[in-house]
Amino acid sequence: METLRINRKQLEIRRAQMTAEKFQIMKLTTAQAMTCKTSEFSSWEEVLARYGKENLLHEGEEYYGYVLVWRRWGKAEVNALYGSLRVEHDPVSVYWADTVYKEAFKHGEFLSVSAGGEEQCFGALFYVWTFRDCRFDERISKKIADALTAEVPVVSLSDDEVREIKEYLGGYYRRFFIELD
Repeated sequence: METLRINRKQLEIRRAQMTAEKFQIMKLTTAQAMTCKTSEFSSWEEVLARYGKENLLHEGEEYYGYVLVWRRWGKAEVNALYGSLRVEHDPVSVYWADTVYKEAFKHGEFLSVSAGGEEQCFGALFYVWTFRDCRFDERISKKIADALTAEVPVVSLSDDEVREIKEYLGGYYRRFFIELD
């Protein structure tokens, strides 16, 4: 058996795409974010049914925590938000952007993020790695997700389970986990 501490902050692996279909964004608690299996959702209505309209993020609302973002291609994604999100209306913002952002802008789905209530202050939106959608043994992903809901995220795994997640995660293993024994 190995005991691993999970570095929750390191699960924010990259900047998230700055798009959301119809500004469909739901605020999540840490426990909800860490145990979220995004592949279970096939529609925004299912997200609303699970988390409730009272947890919707509103445009311009300052928020520091986890959110579930509904993307244009019909997929949910857990992100970490530091600041507030708005629909971007300035066409200059996508002048040099990739096609996906130009297309999102046309549909009113391209977002800008800021912090502190001032446009010149930068906020951030990060993609968060969640273990419930990992393609290794369901038991392992549930153990890790459950550990992530604790104040101190620690999980005990067998040597075989550790070997399986090391193979799956590759270089991310050392980023996400600290071996305690």
